[in-house]
Amino acid sequence: IGEHIDYLGGTVLPFACDLELRLTVSPGNWRFPPGAERFVAAARDIVGDPQPQDGTIGSAIPVGAGLSSSTALSTALLYALGGTKPTPEQVLAAEIAATGVPGGLMDQTAILEGRKDRALLLDCASGVFDLVELPPQTAFVVIDTGTRRKLADGRYAQRRAEVEAGESKRVRHAENEQARVYAAANAIGDADELGRIISASHRSLRDDFEVSSPELDEAVARAEATNGCTGARLVGAGFAGCVLAIAHADKAKDVRDAFDQAWIVRAVDGASEV
Repeated sequence: IGEHIDYLGGTVLPFACDLELRLTVSPGNWRFPPGAERFVAAARDIVGDPQPQDGTIGSAIPVGAGLSSSTALSTALLYALGGTKPTPEQVLAAEIAATGVPGGLMDQTAILEGRKDRALLLDCASGVFDLVELPPQTAFVVIDTGTRRKLADGRYAQRRAEVEAGESKRVRHAENEQARVYAAANAIGDADELGRIISASHRSLRDDFEVSSPELDEAVARAEATNGCTGARLVGAGFAGCVLAIAHADKAKDVRDAFDQAWIVRAVDGASEV
């Protein structure tokens, strides 16, 4: 939780989930899969004249679905080409260069610093975070609506500009979302209360920040009506993609199985070299 407040220097509560991207590199002539070229070029600029490599990518992260696929790719490229773990700032710089989207540091920090069974209570102004234990009685289900967005179409940048300019509805979302982050951190062991907070976040993203869609709203409503689900909201920047549902752990499979494409996800350690 904490959508669209990371680039404002807010405090957010993400975790790294077990949908995985793997990048394998070997000495070569800069051959990478189609579509990765701009990310490779951006990473090369950040690293500074790395040795030529060929790369193959395998990923279970749906592209353009709000699950940080571009951040995962940028992280993996910087890690592989630079030979050391990058910083969140380096990943953000590479991602902005590749996509043109003026994002914040939430996704980058979560992917780099994620911990098993923990969320990060992350102050995006300082980069400092505390670990928050995710108790086993609360489950997280990602639901893919099958819709896709392109953040480079300008709507993300427009929303950022609007909230930074002080537009009342956008600011109301940011202020209330910040309060919800702290409330969620305190309610993390109570699936019912956490779900209520998550659903409130969706309504705010839909009504005040206006980044939802009919498909996302429908998926949220279906999830909330499913036995065992306590709340749901769009995940990521919005406009299309996935929904995150909160469920009692013993009912998580029921929530997952109510949708054609859904996964029960868990918090895992972040990026590593294997």
